[in-house]
Amino acid sequence: MLTNKNASNYRLVKLDAENPAAPWKDILPETTEVLEEVVVGNNLFVARYMKDAHSLLKVFDKKGKFLYDIPMETVGTVDQLSASKKDPMIFYSLNTFTAPSTIYKCNLATKENSIFFRPKLNYNPSDYETKQVFYPGKDGTKIPMFIIHKKGVVLNGTNPTLLFGYGGFNLPQTPVFKVERLVFMENGGVFALANIRGGSEYGEKWHEAGTKLQKQNVFNDFIAAAEYLIAEKYTSSEKLGINGRSNGGLLVGAVMTQRPELFRVAIPTGGCYGHASLSYIHYRLGLER
Repeated sequence: MLTNKNASNYRLVKLDAENPAAPWKDILPETTEVLEEVVVGNNLFVARYMKDAHSLLKVFDKKGKFLYDIPMETVGTVDQLSASKKDPMIFYSLNTFTAPSTIYKCNLATKENSIFFRPKLNYNPSDYETKQVFYPGKDGTKIPMFIIHKKGVVLNGTNPTLLFGYGGFNLPQTPVFKVERLVFMENGGVFALANIRGGSEYGEKWHEAGTKLQKQNVFNDFIAAAEYLIAEKYTSSEKLGINGRSNGGLLVGAVMTQRPELFRVAIPTGGCYGHASLSYIHYRLGLER
C-alpha cells in the first residue's frame, strides 16, 4: 500500500489484510523524492518518483532493494506507466514542454530502453531549450521554476515572457505539452512555470505551506518568480505577462492586486473571487468592505 501516513513524501508499506492492526513494514521508505506510483513488472517494483517537479523511474526488488534507474531521455513527466507481473517489458509515456507524449519500452531483464512510438511533428523540438532554475522566495525558501524558449534567445530584458502558476490543492505543476505555449515561443516568447508552494512538488509539507493562513506564501513565491525573471534579464515589467487557471486565477488576481506595477498583462482564468477573496483584496488595498 502507498501511504503518506507519517511520510509527507509517501512510502510503500506491506500490511496484513487479515490483521490490519498489525505493524506495517516499510518496503520503500520515505525519501527526499515524492513517491507517486508503484507497479509490478517481471516480479520487480517499478517506482515513479517526482524530484524537483519532474519524473524519475527506479527499479527495486520485491524486498525494496534498489537495483537501477531507468534513464529519461529528457526532463519531463511520466504520465502513463504500464507493466505485467511476469513480463519483463514495461511501457511508459514521457510528456515534455516542447513535444507531446512519446512512448518508451524498457526490458527490465536486459535494461534496454528504447522509443516505442513518437508522434510525427512538423517542427523540431530540439530547436527549443528547457532549463530549470531555483530562486529564493521572500522567506528564503528555494523555489524551482522551468524556463523554456527557442535556442539563441538573447537575455537583454526585452523578451515577451509569460509566467504561469497554480499553487494549490496538492496538485504539482510538471512538464506538459500545450500547443499554445509552443506558438508563443515560436514567435520569440519565453514561457516560465513556477513550482510555488501549495502544490505537491515536495510532498504534503509543500502543500500545507501554501494553504489556509499560509496562503500568502503562494503569492509571495509567484511575485519572487517574476522578480527573478526581470533580474536575470529574461524580460522586464513592460514585457511580462502572468497567467493561471482556477486556483491559479485566484493567484493572478491576488498578485496583480498586490504588485500591479510588476506586470504588463494579467490573465486570471476562472479564478475563485468569492466574498472572502474580495474581503482579502479590500484588506490589502486598505479599503472598507
